[in-house]
Amino acid sequence: LMSDLVVSDVRARASQELGHFPGRRVVVVGDVIVDRTTHSHAVGLSVETPTLKVEVDSTVLSPGGAGNVAHNVMLLGAVCDLVTVSQYSHVGPEFAPLDPQHIHAVPTDKLNSVKHRVWVERGGVSYKCLQLNETDRTPVTDVEFRAVLEECRRVLPGAASAVIIDYGMGMLSNRTHVSSLLHLCTSMGVPTLCGAQSSDLTAVAAYGRFTGADTLCMNGREAAELFMPFKGTREYARYLRDRLKSDVFVTLGRDGAVAAAADDSTSHRLAPVHG
Repeated sequence: LMSDLVVSDVRARASQELGHFPGRRVVVVGDVIVDRTTHSHAVGLSVETPTLKVEVDSTVLSPGGAGNVAHNVMLLGAVCDLVTVSQYSHVGPEFAPLDPQHIHAVPTDKLNSVKHRVWVERGGVSYKCLQLNETDRTPVTDVEFRAVLEECRRVLPGAASAVIIDYGMGMLSNRTHVSSLLHLCTSMGVPTLCGAQSSDLTAVAAYGRFTGADTLCMNGREAAELFMPFKGTREYARYLRDRLKSDVFVTLGRDGAVAAAADDSTSHRLAPVHG
């Protein structure tokens, strides 16, 4: 019964917080990764080699990386401005269903990164059998990042928060660049939430460049890299907060999440996920 009450309380608080999104504006800054998804069905195996043969049913493009973050913010009811870099001067189909008027893509010489996932259906069940990554991790130039800062300076006024996410594709790889972006947000009174979503980066390298952020969001593995051992309790979250000098939010998979803010009264363990 007590567990049910805790879960009910957490859900009620979450519902209340989510109700604050409509009408607010959030700025998302980071690399957009083009997600190309191919759906197919199996037709057999090659006679000569163990090669799976499939018939393509459809291929769709969607925004990944920071583009996916922006899409999720929109689904919560907020207005979202996405600041990114792109090799194209126009907004292509990969940005759908984002609002083109709220996409601010700075031109760059680096190639857009693409993740192509191939799903194969057999017997009514789909399996992801292949993922092809086309990545360009070339850091953006100083000139290009100054243009990013100018776009941010234009869209930050009036924003409820700025979400800065590093996907390891070069837009936020320069610590000096990130520091100048955080300073800009602070000077304009816009709270920052920062995170990294690259398996190629160590947590120390990824989160070390976010010094000065208001809130850091990470998973349990990353928290353990920063502070061994990390046991997912409020006490450990408080220690991580004090060490990083930022509020922290650590996701723990099916075990829920733990958070610690400057005010200890908001340090809490969120309920585990069931089902």
